[in-house]
Amino acid sequence: MITFKEMKAVNRSFGIVRDELADLGLLYDGVYLDVIDLEVAMLPDIPIIHAGRGYVIEEGSLLSELLGWREGVIYLSADKETQFSMVDVIRHEFAHAWHWLDNAYFDDGWFVDTFGAQYDDCKKLDHDYNEHVTRYAATNACEDFAETFMTFVRCRKDLTKFKHRKGLYRKLKAVEKAVKIK
Repeated sequence: MITFKEMKAVNRSFGIVRDELADLGLLYDGVYLDVIDLEVAMLPDIPIIHAGRGYVIEEGSLLSELLGWREGVIYLSADKETQFSMVDVIRHEFAHAWHWLDNAYFDDGWFVDTFGAQYDDCKKLDHDYNEHVTRYAATNACEDFAETFMTFVRCRKDLTKFKHRKGLYRKLKAVEKAVKIK
């Protein structure tokens, strides 16, 4: 069970990311990404069901229904140990939630041009330091996008520090453009 102090940290982290997304124009009061909620899941991280510190149910299933999970909600696993910043986990999961909310926008040519595959393409990528912000980004196109989006939101005021990583820098600039268009 999550403690009051831990829930305060979750709410503070969620607020930080919401403020960043508002600054980027992706979240307005009651509009667009403002419909995305966050909950702490009662279950710990179970790799068979989901992998990682957080997840978004993009398409419901019998299992998600039985567990009470709703589409478009960011769930943080109940595990207390993590090597990742909670703010970064929420940034990453907001990328998946954005896709859930507006998947037609991701079917547009910009996504394939940037990430080399459709969002739902599960083909594993070869990790390349110049192309991927993390090893996890090489998992597939949707994780590449989520990790790139997380990094973009965190570092948006100085993307030039990634110029030496040409492929990643190109992706960050494409995400910047996609955010501005939205």
